[in-house]
Amino acid sequence: MTGIKRLYSALVEHLRSDVILKDLLSDIYEQAPTNASLPYVYLHFRYIEEICTFDRLTYRAMIMCCSLSNSLEEVMHITEQVRSICMAFFSDKEKYVLSDIRYRIAHLSQNVFQSNIDLEVLISDSSELPRE
Repeated sequence: MTGIKRLYSALVEHLRSDVILKDLLSDIYEQAPTNASLPYVYLHFRYIEEICTFDRLTYRAMIMCCSLSNSLEEVMHITEQVRSICMAFFSDKEKYVLSDIRYRIAHLSQNVFQSNIDLEVLISDSSELPRE
């Protein structure tokens, strides 16, 4: 499970360090570009399952990244930027493989739009399985 914890920490830090996303969110929410604007992009694991291979333990995780906005155009910009950040993050990782990415935008109420980005990730745990 340490691979999952490392993935979550690294991905959140990667999102926080993206200057374009900070600027985009600060413009939308009319505040200075800081890490405080990041809660407007919410990240959590939907489910995690173990996959046993010959000598390693691998996890398959579904990560969901959500954002809310009062404008369809704004939520589309946020979604595209978060998708780009996530794809760049996983492109150079050995222990994490992005196996699927999907996104959708929902109209929740009169002036509220929500984007959902679903990432399916394979996580290789560096520890070997216990031998019987």
